[in-house]
Amino acid sequence: MRSTLAVLALSTLAAAAASAADEPRFTVSLNGAFAVTSTEYDSVRTFNAFAEEGRIETAYDAGSGPGFEAGFAWNFKRNLAVGLAGGMVTRDTSGEWTASVPHPLFLNRNRIAEGTEEELEYTESQVHLDLIYTGRSGSFDFSAFAGPSFFNVSADLLGQPDYDQSYPFETITVTDVPALAFDDNGFGFNVGAGVGYRFTDSIGVGVTGRFSRATIELVPQTGADTVEIDAGGFQVAGGLRIYF
Repeated sequence: MRSTLAVLALSTLAAAAASAADEPRFTVSLNGAFAVTSTEYDSVRTFNAFAEEGRIETAYDAGSGPGFEAGFAWNFKRNLAVGLAGGMVTRDTSGEWTASVPHPLFLNRNRIAEGTEEELEYTESQVHLDLIYTGRSGSFDFSAFAGPSFFNVSADLLGQPDYDQSYPFETITVTDVPALAFDDNGFGFNVGAGVGYRFTDSIGVGVTGRFSRATIELVPQTGADTVEIDAGGFQVAGGLRIYF
């Protein structure tokens, strides 16, 4: 009886080991992505006009936007993997500005103008290095992950306004507010989870949800304050899975 139980136990362990050995060790993911949450930030730029200092203050709203993501994961141990994922999203961005322009005839009598600039450029690139806990139930895969992230952000910032004025110069008409792109890098973190479905042993689909965050500081030209952007937020991605 004991020998029979021993044989059954050894057979079960051997079958489990063989099954684990047959599991794919590598996963490639190719995804469409969407940045769900928005981010807000401000900029202040000063300029000289009529021997005084003028300024333009802008409140930016970088909303949701589409992108893509690709990743690679290596299951180095049962239920544990290390993964590298990278992608890019673009956000629909606008800026509400208030310009204060000195008077050509009187000191301390600035003229005020307000407006909104639409369709500003904002691009956010990310690279994530994660430790991944993996699980499987039938054709379904499950994962939870976390790790450090690298960000690059490029964003349009509004500069000195162009304007028209006429005597007695009590008002101005802003004709253009030029935008220049600035970019910088930063490090942060990410955490998330995913689920996948395998059609075969080598092909499937999946979806992930990821929250990431990094503080990026854009340094414009002279006459402007540093602009801090809380990059990242919640992002969803879904697409093809290749196992081998």
